Amino acid sequence: MALIARALATDPEMLILDEPESNKQCFRKSKDGDHRKEPQKSL
Repeated sequence: MALIARALATDPEMLILDEPESNKQCFRKSKDGDHRKEPQKSL
């Protein structure tokens, strides 16, 4: 769990495995505000 949290803090896109396009769009959209507000589909 600590590894996932550390990876998410350093490079969130690294954890995106399935549906890369839709997840990347969600990630880019949430970059403006607090990314913790949106659920992580890849986890």
